[in-house]
Amino acid sequence: PWIKWKRDTLLNADKPGFINFSALLEVNGVVKNRINKTITYRSVNEAILGMYDKKENHTDFSALFSCFVNEDHPRIDKILNEIIDKDKKARKITFFGYQGESDKDVLNQMEWIWNYFATKGTRYSDITGSSNSSEMIAAQYVRFFDQVIDNNQANCIDGTCMLASFYKKIGLDVSIVLVPGHAFLAVNGQETNKKGEPKNTYYLETTMMGTKGISFRDALNEAKREFKEAPEDETYVVNINACRAAGIMPLGR
Repeated sequence: PWIKWKRDTLLNADKPGFINFSALLEVNGVVKNRINKTITYRSVNEAILGMYDKKENHTDFSALFSCFVNEDHPRIDKILNEIIDKDKKARKITFFGYQGESDKDVLNQMEWIWNYFATKGTRYSDITGSSNSSEMIAAQYVRFFDQVIDNNQANCIDGTCMLASFYKKIGLDVSIVLVPGHAFLAVNGQETNKKGEPKNTYYLETTMMGTKGISFRDALNEAKREFKEAPEDETYVVNINACRAAGIMPLGR
């Protein structure tokens, strides 16, 4: 059935709870059956990675993580302007997505945003658990954009969604890479082959952001290694552009 969500209520449902559901079957005006169920609902901060039925068939819901990428958040433009104002080099080059000359320009833009949050003190915080543990449903707690910015804390998926919001905003083709127990970022480069496909994809380990002695290049190398070593049949790549084209939009909080 098409559910008419009360959006504000949904976005404020930050704790799990219960709701009663009733289904009624009528035939020619005569009630034949009635089913009443109590259904558990989850916090809006819980993203469902996937679920298994009783026959252990898996249904992939990883695209739902794209809902926590919010490229339209009004604070993004303000922060981008702060980065430009603080960096004279950025004034000269600014943020222009794929309008540069090479992949180097793409990496420069990524690094400026990375350095802003590293300098600001954004740190890794391992909050990933679900309050509704289940053998049939795989879920992970994800902070909203504001929660990451205001608290300067992010786990692997929080930091990935937050940076993806910025990179998507400036026009880059961004994906969330999900591997067993972990998530990191992927950005397609500007340079293309004869088929018009990106020559390079750059992977970024967001949990290293703000770690003393760790550079942006270190985080690129680490994520590249993780992607190569991850089992292919347990790796999910959630492309944000593809999700938006399919109608999966930001939660917008």
